[in-house]
Amino acid sequence: MSSSLRQPPAATTELASENDGIAPVGLAFQALVQENQDLVHCLDKLECTFNDLRHRGEIAERAHQ
Repeated sequence: MSSSLRQPPAATTELASENDGIAPVGLAFQALVQENQDLVHCLDKLECTFNDLRHRGEIAERAHQ
């Protein structure tokens, strides 16, 4: 094994919270959750716009009949 690779923490000599990669993973997960919430919000707005346009189209279609 290459000496440049980080060895896993020894249970009795190193705290698991010391640069073990958990914090960056947690931050990345939080960013993904926020991005997902933003996308859901955009989809909700898009759905409202689509429904509004569909409704306007139905009104216009009835007006031309």
